[in-house]
Order: sequence, then C-alpha cells, then structure tokens
Amino acid sequence: MKQEHAGQQATAIIYDKTAFEDLYTGEISYKALLKPGLLGKATTSIREGAITYLTEEEFNTLSIGDSIDGFHVDGVFHRQAYVNEEYRGYYFGFVFLSLYPIGYMLFWLFKIIRLRLFFDRILQIKSVDRGLTYFFNFLIFGGLIVGMFYFLFSPGVEMVKNVYGKYNGEGYVDTYALVSDSDYDETVGYRYYEDNYFLALAYKDQDGKPIYLTKEVTRHTYNTYKDADLPIRYSKENPYKTYTQDTNGKDVWNILLSKTLLLYYLAVLIIALLIFTVYLLYKRKNKGYY
Repeated sequence: MKQEHAGQQATAIIYDKTAFEDLYTGEISYKALLKPGLLGKATTSIREGAITYLTEEEFNTLSIGDSIDGFHVDGVFHRQAYVNEEYRGYYFGFVFLSLYPIGYMLFWLFKIIRLRLFFDRILQIKSVDRGLTYFFNFLIFGGLIVGMFYFLFSPGVEMVKNVYGKYNGEGYVDTYALVSDSDYDETVGYRYYEDNYFLALAYKDQDGKPIYLTKEVTRHTYNTYKDADLPIRYSKENPYKTYTQDTNGKDVWNILLSKTLLLYYLAVLIIALLIFTVYLLYKRKNKGYY
C-alpha cells in the first residue's frame, strides 16, 4: 500500500478553514476546505477529498490560498496522517483477525500426543509451572484490566474536564450562533440503533473574527435549534471551544442513553468482573475455596 502511494504525491489549495467539536470530550478537530463554496456547511456532510485534517499549529499558521502536501488515494486527496491511520487500522485488523487462526492451529497442535506429553513434562517442573501461571494471569487479566482502564479513563478524563468547563469554566463569552447547516447520521443494525446530530455554527469572536464550527449536539438540541439561532458560550482563549447555554433534562437523558456512554458502562462492568475474578482465584489459591 505504501509503495502504491509513493508516486502519487499531490498538493491542494486551502479555500477556507473550519473546525469540528465532539459532544462528549469537547475535542476540537481542525479542518481545511479544499473546494470553494463549502464554508458554513456541516463538515460531516462534506465528501472526502473536499476536506482534510489540519493540526492546530497548521490551522493557526496557514492562510487561505496556501498549499498543503498530501497524496491522491483512489483519486481522492488525503494528508499523510490519513494514510498513516489507514496503515494502523490495517495492522490492527490483521493482528485481531489472526487470533482465531492462531488459536485454531494451537488447538490442533496440542492434539498431537508427543507434543502434549512434551509440554506436560515441562509443566511438571514447579518453577516453570509457577512462572507460566503468573505470566498468563498477568497477560490475560492484567492486560485486559489495563486495556479497559485506558479505554475508560483516557477519553473519560476529557469528558469530565468538558463537563467541568461547561459549569465552572472561566473566561467564556455568551452569544448567539447562526445555524447555517445541519446534518445527522443514523446507523441501523441488527438489534441496535445509533444516531448522531450536528449543527454548523457561524458567529464572531470578541475581535469580530468570523468563526465557523460544526458542533455535535444532542437530539433534543438538534430538533430545537436546527432552524433557529443557537445560544452558545465560547472561550476567549480559543473561540472554537463552545458550550450550549441551554441544557435540560432531555439533553442529559440523550447523553446518558447514547451508545458512547453505554460502551463506558460496559467497560466498567467488565473491569469489575475481571477484578472480582482475580480476587476469587487469589482466595482459592490461598484458602482452598472461593
């Protein structure tokens, strides 16, 4: 794949700049618009090749009309970061999908009597048996618990900081944002339904500079303000950091029942079960019973 892209370097012109803000973590993604007439559109509705990611430093230093380097992938312009992300996704998928065939091969290998007897003799050595037991307990339980904690608390900390900033943050300005566009993404699958809602906002900061931002919102906020001005609160330090002024019980309910938070509930449950399993194994080893 890298060799295929090696001879397809390309450049694109920045026509406008915009940003996207996540509902849960408040994370801001900065973007460049590569086609004219897209400013004020929801970034989620813009097709690939007409929009690309920028770092915050690039967003602040690059100007309208500047060129950026990238690649043509299947005739569509992408930055190097996109190509690298594709590689990571490919390698992760390869490793994940390899687990089943590797396990299947090991299963049949241990059907060979001589091989099984060989490992049985090795395991009769107490030091080896004890070392392998600790190793696999650490690998299975420790790895899963650490992985779950990372999944839970890495974005979770940003969620807490985002909520704290909404109700206790300082240096914010209240204003009204024009809703210039709206978009939603509904995904229906077997036994699940997922929806995400977005409003494209246009407003000015304290210096009169126009700000264009696509903000992910709750279903209630989307239905209430998609055809009206949205009251927001933006940060003086970074005017792309915003909060909606009006939050009621329906918004909280939409967030609590969202698929994103349901995954966190599941992660907490799995962590609790893993820790309880480790406790039971420790109790059985030291006391002989659960």
